[in-house]
Amino acid sequence: MAFINGEVGSGVSLSLALGYYEQTHQDCPLQLLKEAVAKAVNSLSQREALVIDLLFGLTSGDPLTMEEISATIGLSVMTIKRVKNDAIRKFKCESMGEELRQFVCF
Repeated sequence: MAFINGEVGSGVSLSLALGYYEQTHQDCPLQLLKEAVAKAVNSLSQREALVIDLLFGLTSGDPLTMEEISATIGLSVMTIKRVKNDAIRKFKCESMGEELRQFVCF
């Protein structure tokens, strides 16, 4: 699940990552992971949540590139990258990351 770590960029859908997680971590219920991801994303700012959702295809299942997100919501690619990095930093540092840490290594 390196997508939360920010090392994997666009092109990695949540469903693909969750499928991989389910195959490699069969002792941990997938529903708990989905709930932790949803809770973490919901605690972001509206802009951060939108960028993360579009970047990783959380809602649609189809991840978008930063360029596609830029064209869709009218922000520069550099702004999209900054917003993504801010959101990932929150996942790592704030209390919202606590639930995610049980599933991945930061």
